[in-house]
Amino acid sequence: MAQQGAGPPRSTRASAPGARDQGGSSADPLDTDEEYPAWAVPEPLRPPRGHRNALRRGQAGSRRAEPDGEARHAGGNDGEERRVRRLVLGRAHATRARRAKRRIYVWGGLAGGAAIIAVVVFVLLPGGSGPSTAGANGFVTTYLPGELRSVPDTCDSVSASTLGQYLPGKLTKVALPGLSGNSSNQCDWTLDRRPVYRLLEVTATAYAPSGLASGNGSATSAAKDAYSQAMQGELHPPRKSHQPKAQVTAIGGLGTAAFSAFQVITAGGDTTERVTVVARFRNALVTVEFSGLDHADQGGYGPVSASQLRAGAAAAATDVLRRIG
Repeated sequence: MAQQGAGPPRSTRASAPGARDQGGSSADPLDTDEEYPAWAVPEPLRPPRGHRNALRRGQAGSRRAEPDGEARHAGGNDGEERRVRRLVLGRAHATRARRAKRRIYVWGGLAGGAAIIAVVVFVLLPGGSGPSTAGANGFVTTYLPGELRSVPDTCDSVSASTLGQYLPGKLTKVALPGLSGNSSNQCDWTLDRRPVYRLLEVTATAYAPSGLASGNGSATSAAKDAYSQAMQGELHPPRKSHQPKAQVTAIGGLGTAAFSAFQVITAGGDTTERVTVVARFRNALVTVEFSGLDHADQGGYGPVSASQLRAGAAAAATDVLRRIG
């Protein structure tokens, strides 16, 4: 007789695939949510250990890769922002540099224009003066010490004794003031008493600094230029003047420099002898022309002495220079 008991013991081995337990749930030995000892799962049904470790490493790696990708994305955005910021700042800097360069050009042009105007005002205009005697490029812009701004009245400068000696008789006097004030004037004396006809013309001029003058453009340089031009005019008269070349002789002891020019002029049947004396003292120039009618077409005048004309012209120039110096 069989002994009753609790029944055969339950097998501890897992049921075959596809079997269901009393609760109707599947007992999948590959479910990773439940761990079984190695001996509890048949060898053919075990997943390879390397496969499970790789799967776990892949999951962990994917979880780590996701924040790294976000960081790289954020870093890329930051780099793009920095590049745009550098581009904007670079353009702003270039714009400021161009504006600063334009300001330099504008102010430089204004300064250059002001300098040119200053040179024109103080160098080219007669009588210009400033705090300094030297202007642009070393040109003198004002009167140097000892130079003259004006000359005396020539009508009062020629002495009565000179007039009485070389033009004896009743004279006709004509004063011709200069166009630039006291810096120039002229006086003429005429003696018309047969058989004597004399004409004395005395001119005095004080030259001003000029950018057109040679050398440094000083007043003395301008007077030197005028002196040389006067001499050349006597040696080579313009054709339109219809005057002969003069015989030019240097005169010593008269001003700083002086010369005498003698001409015999024939026109309309009359013959006139003329002596011209030009003397310079610093920036002042004295010119004396003393003429005498040597022969008249209608008769009654002449002759004239050339030596007397030279002496009379030199005497008149000496009188004026004495007043100047």
